[in-house]
Order: sequence, then C-alpha cells, then structure tokens
Amino acid sequence: MGAIPVRTVTETVDHYVFTSGGDDAHGNPTESFAAAVSVDIWRFNPGGTSEPNLPGQARVITQPTIYLPPADIGPHDEIEVRGIRYEVVGTPADWINGDFAGLVIELRRVEG
Repeated sequence: MGAIPVRTVTETVDHYVFTSGGDDAHGNPTESFAAAVSVDIWRFNPGGTSEPNLPGQARVITQPTIYLPPADIGPHDEIEVRGIRYEVVGTPADWINGDFAGLVIELRRVEG
C-alpha cells in the first residue's frame, strides 16, 4: 500500500469571523468582526477583475478563490490574503480533488 499524499500549505491568511455588533436604527445587525485568526491554505487563485459600467462610478471588483483544509469559515466572514481584505461570498463549498478534501471559498473585494 502506498503512502498517503500530503497537500502542501503554500501560505497563511487571516480569518475575521463576523459577529453581530448590535442593531442599527433600522433593526439591522451592525457589522463587527472578531480579531484575526491565522489559517493555512493550499492555494490562492487571484481570479479576475471587472469594471462594471455604472454612471458616475469607477468601480473595480476583484474575485479570487482560496483552497484550504476543512475550517469553520462562514458566509459573512472576511479573509485577508497578501495584505488585502476580502469578503467571503456565499457558503464555502466542499472541494474534493483526488485524495484531498477541503474547502473552496470564493472571495470578493469591491473598490470605488
């Protein structure tokens, strides 16, 4: 029987867990995040950017993806990769690639 392959950690990112900071004047939860926790990842795919044509705006949307071992990361959390902070888009998905299983997390940053 062969050795079990090991997935190599390529870098560490910071994970900010969303916490409700109370309600605003309209009864909606205000955004607040716990202190960052380091998380090892297998791969960072920088993805692409888009510039929607919106009148009076110069918006740039960046949408990278990270692949990592199973972790407790939620859809409202934020991840900082290489000094840039992104929001987690949707619910992290199970990722299976051969003998490896983990998560794939879509990220997004909107500027402008």
